[in-house]
Amino acid sequence: MSDLRVFHLPGGWGLPSVSPFCLKLDSFLRMAGIEHESLTAATPFGGPKKKAPWIEHRSTKLGDSALIIDYLKAEFGK
Repeated sequence: MSDLRVFHLPGGWGLPSVSPFCLKLDSFLRMAGIEHESLTAATPFGGPKKKAPWIEHRSTKLGDSALIIDYLKAEFGK
């Protein structure tokens, strides 16, 4: 199991998520080859900014797709 957990909203219309921000983060993770555990949140209110997506990595809980991507680039050297 990965120490990176990614939370996003449920999918629809054949997409993994209905949120463009969740799709952006999912695409980045796939393109960068960063191993993670993807979890579907029933509501976005569990995130630190009360919106999806968000991540939990070690002791860090971070929201906002742009901030998450910047954090992951620095952490994983991508």
